[in-house]
Amino acid sequence: MKLYLIYEGKDIFGNKVCNLKNRCDIEVDIPNSWLDDECEKLLNLFVQEYTSMDSQEQLDASSLQAKCGGILIKNEERIGTHFHEHFNIYILHKEVKFISRDPKDQKLCAHYGCRKNFNEKYNHDLACHYHLGGPIFHGIEMFWRCCIDKVAYDWESFQHITTCQIGKHSTIYKRFEFPKEIITNQPLTQAQHQAIS
Repeated sequence: MKLYLIYEGKDIFGNKVCNLKNRCDIEVDIPNSWLDDECEKLLNLFVQEYTSMDSQEQLDASSLQAKCGGILIKNEERIGTHFHEHFNIYILHKEVKFISRDPKDQKLCAHYGCRKNFNEKYNHDLACHYHLGGPIFHGIEMFWRCCIDKVAYDWESFQHITTCQIGKHSTIYKRFEFPKEIITNQPLTQAQHQAIS
């Protein structure tokens, strides 16, 4: 059975986790006897093929997971259950769990577009990438008040709009204010009076 293994250096959430210059496509021909084997066998085959192509990055099959047709496949599931001839199978890194040393010291950044947890002890001038203005949702258009030239039409694209500011994380929330029109009371001109009459 012929399968196409695609590796883009992303994790199961779509985040880039390694510096991969080009997408790696590997065409593999697996025997029918593999259909009852676990998916981990396919991941081991991918690691062997990938390592022979790019010796700089070492991958571990146990830290990878297959995704096919938008469905994450568990490593212990059978190959024949999910994969068929000429399927595209995306090879992704599993979720990396970060363990906080002291969760009491963690604070949530209040800057627009950041929303990361940080420790004040490690906060510095280049720690936070954020937007100066708040978000604007107008119909199907989504953009940041400070970056009106960068418009997104879906939530995924909106979250990936490049930030425009760099600085320290902050816990001070800025009030979001709508711009107010200046209203001036002026008497009508003679031409305006005549137009009304």
